[in-house]
Amino acid sequence: MPLMFLIIQNIIIRGGGTLCSLSITLIITQLLGISGAGSVFSLMAILAILMPLSSLGFSKFFMRKVAIEGFNDCNKKKFIAKLYILLFTSTSISFVFFYFNEGVGINVFEDEGLVKGIFFGVWALPFYVGLSFTSHIYQSLNKNKLASLFSTLLQPFFFFILLLIFTPKLLEEISIIYVISYLLAFFTSFIYLIIRYNVSLFPNKHMYISNNDFSSTNSFWLINIITVGFIPLSILMLGILSTNESVALFSYSTKFSMLVNVIILSGSAIFFPKISKSYNDGELLTFKNNLKIFTRGIAIFGFFSALLALIAGKFLFESLSIELDYISLFVLLIGEVIALLIGPSDLILEMCNRENKVRQYHLFFTLIALLMMMFIIPMYGIIGVAIIMSFRLVLIKVVASFHLRKVLGIHSSPFSNYS
Repeated sequence: MPLMFLIIQNIIIRGGGTLCSLSITLIITQLLGISGAGSVFSLMAILAILMPLSSLGFSKFFMRKVAIEGFNDCNKKKFIAKLYILLFTSTSISFVFFYFNEGVGINVFEDEGLVKGIFFGVWALPFYVGLSFTSHIYQSLNKNKLASLFSTLLQPFFFFILLLIFTPKLLEEISIIYVISYLLAFFTSFIYLIIRYNVSLFPNKHMYISNNDFSSTNSFWLINIITVGFIPLSILMLGILSTNESVALFSYSTKFSMLVNVIILSGSAIFFPKISKSYNDGELLTFKNNLKIFTRGIAIFGFFSALLALIAGKFLFESLSIELDYISLFVLLIGEVIALLIGPSDLILEMCNRENKVRQYHLFFTLIALLMMMFIIPMYGIIGVAIIMSFRLVLIKVVASFHLRKVLGIHSSPFSNYS
C-alpha cells in the first residue's frame, strides 16, 4: 500500500478524533457556560501534564525497540511487565491528587468547582497512560490505522457519545464520564492486543524493571514531559494567573491549531518506525526516501489544514455565538506553518537516536517560554501566550535543523532533495 495513502488514512482517523474533541468542547461550553468549560479544560490540562510524568518514558523507547527487534515472546513479556508498572505509577499519582484535591482546586486555582472535578477526574490517569502505551505498540508494528484509532479517535468518540446520552449539568458528572471514556478506550485497545498477539498476562519477575530501563528511557521521558506537557501547562498558567474564561478561550484556539498537529502525528505514526529502522540498518537510500516523503507530505497537508482551521474556526464559533479569540488562533497557526517550512528536524533527530540533543533544545526553550509567560500573562493574556508558544516552536525547529545538518548532513526542509 502506498505510503501517502497510509498517511491519508491516518489523517482521516486522527482528524475524526480532533472533530470529536471540537464537538466535545462545544457541548461542554453549551452545558456549563464559558466559565464552567474553563474549569473542565483546566482539569484536562492537569491530567495531560500528569500523563507523561507517569509514562516513565517507556512508550517511545519500547516502540523503537519493538520496531527493530519485532514483537517476539521476550518483548511481549516485557510489554505486559512495563504496562503493570505504568498502571501502578499512574494510580499512585492519581491517589495523591485525589487526596489533595481541595489544596489544588482552591489554593492553586481558587476554583471550588475544580475540587470535585479533580476528585473524580484524576482516576482517568491510569487508563490514559495505559491507552498511550498500547497505542505505541500498534505503531511500532506498523498497524497505523489501529494506532491512530486507539490513540486519538476512540476516547473522544466514547466521551462524545456519553455526553450526548447523559447531558451532564455538573463538572463532577462530566469528570465521571471522562474517566469512563478512557476506561472503555483502554480496555478495548488492551483486550484486542492480548488476543490478537497472544500476549500472556503473567510476565517473568525479572522483566519488571532494570537499571538499563531507566538509563535508556530517561531522555524519552524528559522529552515527553516537556513536549506533551507544555501546552497544558500553559493553559494551567492562564488559569492561575488569569481567569477560567481565558482558559476556555485559549483552549478553543489550541483545539483548532491541533488540526496541523494531526498531520504531523499521522506522518510520525507511520514514519517513526520506518525511518528509525532504515537508519539503524544503514539503508541510506531508503532512509532518505522516507525522509523526503515524510517532510513533503506533512508540509503539504499541514498547510491546507492550517488554512482550514483558520476559516472553519471563525465560521463555526460565530454561527454558534461562542466567543473565539481569533488573533490567538492566527498567531498559533502562523507558528505551525513556519515550523512546517523548516521541517520536523527535532522529530528526525529523535528517530535517528539523537534524543539527548532534542531533550536539551526542548528543555531550554520550554523553560525560557514558561518564565516569560509568568510576566506576559498578567499584561497580555491569551495573545501573549500564543506569541510565546509560536516563538518556542519555531526556535526549536531552527536549532534542531542546524544540528541535523551538522551531524547527518541533511536538511529537514520539505524543499530539500535529500541527495
